Amino acid sequence: MGRIKAVLFDFDGTLMDTNQLILDSWNHVYDTYGLERPPKEHITPTFGKELGASLAEYFPDHDVKETLRVYRSFQALHFKDQVHLFEGMPELLAALKERGLRLAVVTSRVWQTLHNNHYDFREEPLFEIIVSGEDITMPKPSPQPCLIALERLGLGADEVLMIGDSAHDTLCARNAGVRSVLVGYSLACPPASVKGTESEPDYVIDRPSDLLALIDRIEAE
Repeated sequence: MGRIKAVLFDFDGTLMDTNQLILDSWNHVYDTYGLERPPKEHITPTFGKELGASLAEYFPDHDVKETLRVYRSFQALHFKDQVHLFEGMPELLAALKERGLRLAVVTSRVWQTLHNNHYDFREEPLFEIIVSGEDITMPKPSPQPCLIALERLGLGADEVLMIGDSAHDTLCARNAGVRSVLVGYSLACPPASVKGTESEPDYVIDRPSDLLALIDRIEAE
């Protein structure tokens, strides 16, 4: 099928284990407005979606700029202590780079929350490009974020894989003609939940290290 030349990574829940921090940030917004905290199953469907749109939907009686401020101020305080790369991810990134693959981040997060935290992607030499929330006008599942990454890398859709943890990631990839990989450790979108749907990924990996064998298999097809 040809050589894979680049891998596009979603940020939250894929590269970085931000799951608990996201849940805590949502709960902080509920607490701030004196509202009862919902079960986590009420919040996880927002994972992978544009944050402002989700907050506007969940808190229609409050100004979205204010809810964003409440959410992001809490997250900024706790990011350093709570967020880390998933187990096995540093080794995977190093191995991919050693193989000569180009790496990119494709996320709906705004740039400030990527570089003003414990893990500074501005200085991370592994990632060649970052497509953040400011770069797009149509968030996932629109193909735009993925297409911007392809344009910046100068690669075709058949030369990359997109790795994510949500149905929005798999649909973004599919809409851009890119093969999608869903992580099996996803809190937002367990693989079984999208089997047989339009959000079903092309591939599933249970652990970061599984991506290396998957790439070998794809290139051998």
